[in-house]
Amino acid sequence: MKLDKPLAIARRNKELGGAVLGVNNCHFTLHDARRNIFWFDIPVARLAIGQYEWIHMLMHTPSTDQLLHLKVPTAYLREKIEGLVVRN
Repeated sequence: MKLDKPLAIARRNKELGGAVLGVNNCHFTLHDARRNIFWFDIPVARLAIGQYEWIHMLMHTPSTDQLLHLKVPTAYLREKIEGLVVRN
């Protein structure tokens, strides 16, 4: 089963028992099986201003229907920005 962002958020919120994730504090990606990687499009400006304390990352693998959830502090991402691949 292949999920999109709204379905993944709804599925994870149901597992969490409440509306924890939303379209603004959550980023979603599908597993790229060809390269065995997950790619996220996270606006760097959002990290710089510290709009959110946490960034939620949902990763879905369609072949197994596995949905992984990472909750990462934005401060951590700001500290490690040099180690991230940033594309303009």
